[in-house]
Amino acid sequence: MTIVIPYNLRLNYLNITLATLKEAIRNYQCKIILYNTNEDDRTCLAIFNEFADIEIRTDFKKTKDCGRLFIDTLLPSIINDVFSRSSDSHILLLDSDTVVHPDAIKIFYSMLGIVDLGIGTTFNTNTHQFTTVLDDTFGIKRIVGGFGLLISRDAWDKYGKNITSNWDVEFSTKISKSIDYKVYCTFKSYLE
Repeated sequence: MTIVIPYNLRLNYLNITLATLKEAIRNYQCKIILYNTNEDDRTCLAIFNEFADIEIRTDFKKTKDCGRLFIDTLLPSIINDVFSRSSDSHILLLDSDTVVHPDAIKIFYSMLGIVDLGIGTTFNTNTHQFTTVLDDTFGIKRIVGGFGLLISRDAWDKYGKNITSNWDVEFSTKISKSIDYKVYCTFKSYLE
């Protein structure tokens, strides 16, 4: 599984994200890629000296001309770029200000065994209600936000590859309406 973290200016938060992520992946082989979306800032990379195994990308092809907009606008381009350079069946997309619970990656790895997983998340918010309760751990939602998402390559290729705006809502809505995939979420949140 490849873990992707887009960032621009929130380096203090990103340092916390990387520290908590490092603890959570201690028993797993995960590739971590940071996408620097602030093209003007090439000098802030010293913060990553203690995370030498992290790849930092600034050279990704934008799906459309996004101008100088927010990271959310760039996320479809970033997801397309990761899948074009990786053979992984899933990527985990984290925000640059995420606090990762020590068991979060373990839960995400357990989701990899779900055959019809289009999107999986361990961040439960009351904003998006469950449509189905599966067991004590997981349920199904119609929509999830773009925070802490495990994204299936096959589902992205089929339903998300050409999305350019409101990507998280549009992608999760397409997934939940499909007969191929579902949107899974844990009841307990493992990300903050």
